[in-house]
Amino acid sequence: MNPLYVEIKTPDGKKISSGDGNATAAPADPRLESGNLKPNQKRTGKVPFDVKLQPGTKAVVLNAGSKIAGEIDLA
Repeated sequence: MNPLYVEIKTPDGKKISSGDGNATAAPADPRLESGNLKPNQKRTGKVPFDVKLQPGTKAVVLNAGSKIAGEIDLA
């Protein structure tokens, strides 16, 4: 798992990474740490984004090949 593999997709299709805007300066405790996961293993933490939450906003999780591994509805 790597926080760089998480991005936000807005309702209009725009993709926003955690490095965009002021997100790197935002407080997020505990931050999601990078690391390898074994089957059925979980990791928790926060990844800050500089984006207004709107209905239809999704968190997109990418795999190491930058392909979509999953999407989570946020609003």
